[in-house]
Amino acid sequence: MKKIACLGVMMAASTAFADAYTWNGATGAAWATGENWLDGETPAAWTDGASASFGAGASVSLPSPVAVSDLTTAGAIAITGSDSNPAFLSSSTPTLVFPGLTLDDIDGSLLMADLNGGAIGQYKPAKAYHYRRNGSTATAQFQMTHNGHLRCVKVTFTEDADGVWAQTGNKSYYVHKDNNGENKVGEDVDTDPKTVEWGMTTSPSGSGMCISNMRGAGPRVKVAGTAQFGGAVALTNVTFETTKPDSQTWNAAFPSSNSCLSVKGLSDATVDKTFGVLDNVHAAWLTATASDNVFTNMLLSQVVPVSARMAGGSMGFIADAAPYHVSYNGQTMTCQFQFSGSSSSGTYIKGCKVELAQSGANVTARATKSYYHPGGELGEDLDTTSGVTSYTSVSGNGIKSLVLRTVEVPSRTLGGNGSFDSIAVDNAQVVITSNGARPMKNFVARNGAQVEFTGGGGNSYGEGKIYTFESGSTLVLHGSNMTSEGNVTYIFDNATLYTPLYHSSWHDGQNMVRYITLRNGARTIGNPLRSGDCSKLTVLSDGTGPNVLGTGMCLYSVGNPTLYITTSADLEIPGNLYQAPAGTKNTPVIKRGDAKLTLSGVNSFGGRFTIEAGTVELASDTALPTTSPMTLKGGCTVTCGATTNATGALTLSGNATINVGDGALSFADSHAETWAEGATLNIVGPGASPGKTIRFGTDGSGLTAAQLKQIRYNGDKVSLTGQGYLGGPHGFIIMVL
Repeated sequence: MKKIACLGVMMAASTAFADAYTWNGATGAAWATGENWLDGETPAAWTDGASASFGAGASVSLPSPVAVSDLTTAGAIAITGSDSNPAFLSSSTPTLVFPGLTLDDIDGSLLMADLNGGAIGQYKPAKAYHYRRNGSTATAQFQMTHNGHLRCVKVTFTEDADGVWAQTGNKSYYVHKDNNGENKVGEDVDTDPKTVEWGMTTSPSGSGMCISNMRGAGPRVKVAGTAQFGGAVALTNVTFETTKPDSQTWNAAFPSSNSCLSVKGLSDATVDKTFGVLDNVHAAWLTATASDNVFTNMLLSQVVPVSARMAGGSMGFIADAAPYHVSYNGQTMTCQFQFSGSSSSGTYIKGCKVELAQSGANVTARATKSYYHPGGELGEDLDTTSGVTSYTSVSGNGIKSLVLRTVEVPSRTLGGNGSFDSIAVDNAQVVITSNGARPMKNFVARNGAQVEFTGGGGNSYGEGKIYTFESGSTLVLHGSNMTSEGNVTYIFDNATLYTPLYHSSWHDGQNMVRYITLRNGARTIGNPLRSGDCSKLTVLSDGTGPNVLGTGMCLYSVGNPTLYITTSADLEIPGNLYQAPAGTKNTPVIKRGDAKLTLSGVNSFGGRFTIEAGTVELASDTALPTTSPMTLKGGCTVTCGATTNATGALTLSGNATINVGDGALSFADSHAETWAEGATLNIVGPGASPGKTIRFGTDGSGLTAAQLKQIRYNGDKVSLTGQGYLGGPHGFIIMVL
C-alpha cells in the first residue's frame, strides 16, 4: 500500500532555539557532562532546550530527563536510561524503582510491571490502570488476565531526592472468570463488588500475587522541535516525547526495550459543520463557489481536517471519509476526502477535493473536484495518479459535513519496523503505516487524539496487547486488508473506532477486532468489524453508557466462535450482526450483564441467541434472526416496543419476561424445546388477552400443554389458537380454529 499522508497540517516554523550542540562523547558516555558536547568548536555542558546533533553510531547514557529543541542523527543511535529494578516490591519497605526521577516525570498510562504468583506460574506483563496522583504520592492498579481471571496488584508511589519509590499494599486482587474476569481489564478493582482480596506474597510460589520489574517511566528525551533520524534508534528504559505542532514522518526503526513514545499536543476545539440536507441519492454540498462564514472566528493556519461525510448520485449511500494530502500554502488549504468501497470488479476509491480559505475572521469552504478510481487505494494522490476520473461537478461524490480541529497539534507518521514497547498519543495525530511499527505491548490515546492504522495486520497478531482510546480520541482502521490485530484487547472509553473500508463479498471493513470494550459513551462507526478465525468474541459495554456498536460485526470464522455481549452499561447495536458467507456458519450470541442491549439493525447470525441477564430491546422489525433459536434464562426481559419480529424456537431456562408493548413476536415451533420445570414465561402487554401478538409455530402444536402451563399473560393463563397465537385464558385448551 502506498504511504498515507499525515492528517495534520504543516504549521509555521517554530521560533529558533538556542545553541546547537554536536555530540563528541565516547560510546556509552553520559548525556549531560561537558566533555561530551561541542558548542561550535568549544566543549560545553548540555543546556536544556539546545539542538542536539549526533554522528553515526552514537551511544548515549541518559540518567535523567533532558529537553531538546531539535534532534538530528547521522546514523543509528542508542540511548539508554536507568535500568528498571527487577526486585519484587515489598508491602512494608519501599523499593527505589525510578532513580533520579520525580512523579512529574511519570506518565501513568505508560507504566508496566511483571505480575506473578503461585496460581500464575509465569511472569506476565501487567499494564497500569487508574493511576492517581495526590501531591507527592500516587497509586496504580497493575492488571492482567490469566486463564480468564483478572489479576491485579495495587502499587503506591512516593518520591524523594533519590527518585520514585514503590511498594504494594497488603492485598492483591482477583476477579474470577465466572464473573467475567477477562472482561474486567481496566475496571477499578477498588470499587468492583466482585473483587476478591488475597494476601500478598513475596515470591512466585505463594498463593497470592507479587509484582516486579517496574518500567515505562524512564528518563525522557523531550523534543520540542524536529526529530530527524539517519538510522535505527535503539532505546532502552527511555521515554521519547515529541510536541512540535507539525507533520513528520519517521521511517527509522525503533528497536526498544521498556521504552515508550509520547506524542503530546495542546488543548483544542472541534467544529462539526453540516451542509444542507442529504438523502441517499444527492449530496446538498457547497458548490464550486465559496460560501462565506462557513466556520466563524477561526484561523485557517490552525485548522486540521478530521473527517467528512460523503454521498452522491453515483454512490447511492452515505459514507464516512478521511482526509488525505492536506496542503496549506498560507492562503488556502486543500485536502482530498476519500472513501474506499468494493464491487464485483474489485476495490474502488471515491473522493472529493475541498478548498478552505481565510476570509477576515472566518473560514470559507468549497468543493472543487470529485474523483473515481477503480482499483485504487486509500491515501493515493488523486490529483496525480493515473486512471483517476475527475469531475468538476461534485454532485456525484459530494460532501455533507466536515469536522475540523482548531489547534496546532503534532502529527507523526511511523513507518519503520521495530517498535516502541508502548505509545501514548495525547491530543495529537499518529499514523502507523506498517504492522511492525505498532507498539509491542500497549497503546494509549486520549484528549481528542486521532490514530490511524494502515497496512497489513492479521487475525493472529496482537496477543497480550492492550490498546486504550479515551477522552474523545479516535482509532481509524483503513488498510487494504486486515488492518487491525485480531488478538489485541481494544478499550474505547468515551472514544470512537472508525472502519471506513468496505468489502463487497462480506460487506465488512476487513478489520479483525475480537475483544472490544466500549465505555462511557464509546462508539464504533463505519463498516462492520470482522470476527476472524477464533474460538471466542467479546463485546463489553460498561461505565456510564450508553455505548454504541454502530458497525455491527461480520461473524466470519472457520472456528465457529461464540460472540459474548456483556452489558454493565446500556449498549445499542444499530449495525448488523450477520454470518458470512450467509448460511455457512452458526455463530451463537450470548447476552450477559444486567444493563440493556438494544438491537436496531438487520441481524442474521445463524447460531442460538441466549439472553442470560438484563434486558434486550427489539428496536427494528429485523432485530432478531428469523431462524436462530432463542434461550431465555432467569431474570431476563425482552421488550418489543412497536416492532414485529420472528425468530427460531424458544427454550425457557428460568423465569423470564416478554414485554410485547405495541409490537408482536413470533417464535418457531417450540414444542420440542426444553423448558425448565417450574420456570414461568411472563408476558406483559396491553389489554386483557394477547391477541395476535405472541406466536409459536403456525398451528396449534407449537407448544406442549405443559409449556402452556408455564406462560402467563398479564398474570393470566393462556391458550394456543390453531394459527399458533397465544389466546386468552381458556383452561389450557389447545384450540384449533
